[in-house]
Amino acid sequence: MDMGKALEAACERAGIKRITPHTLKHTAITLAIQDGMEIAAAAEYFSTSVATIESYYWHHSPKHQESQKTIMSGLGKRR
Repeated sequence: MDMGKALEAACERAGIKRITPHTLKHTAITLAIQDGMEIAAAAEYFSTSVATIESYYWHHSPKHQESQKTIMSGLGKRR
């Protein structure tokens, strides 16, 4: 049995809509970034370009716009 057919059968048994290996990859990348995986490491591990990670996944990172958050939280609190 190939991967696609196995996945289809698993979805049928679970009573969920069909998903694809690409959907699972997308979910895995999102979860890894949310857990703090760095861009370069994610790109290498998932065989995906750095540009793709930055464009489609990086906003899920706790480090996304970290310096901007620091600046914005200090507005109006000048010494």
